Amino acid sequence: MNNYPGFNPNDPANVPPAAPAPASANGWAIASLICGILALVICTCCCGGTGWIPLILGIAAIVLAIVSRKGQKMSGVATGGLVCGIVAAVLALGVLIMGLVLIDQNFMEEFLAELESSMPEDFYQYIE
Repeated sequence: MNNYPGFNPNDPANVPPAAPAPASANGWAIASLICGILALVICTCCCGGTGWIPLILGIAAIVLAIVSRKGQKMSGVATGGLVCGIVAAVLALGVLIMGLVLIDQNFMEEFLAELESSMPEDFYQYIE
């Protein structure tokens, strides 16, 4: 080191630049992934009559993943949220359609007949 006159290893000009900080995860992408995972869990575990909740969460995950791009390439977290959101939305839509198509028509008629038979007699005089 003494061979170079004026060289000082502590001089800021001689210190190599620090490595750039790793890109932090985007908050929108994390929110997208959370919504997508919640939608999948709710749709697969509690599909009886809760088709609207995972559908809304799945659509929210898709929107949040798209918003997280901000003109850049989509991150892995955002891609995971997008995929989970799409799968959950499709599953939830299928559950809702199956619920509407396969609903038992006799169930409602039996329920209303049972409800009508358990009403007091003077109830109907107030309806008319």
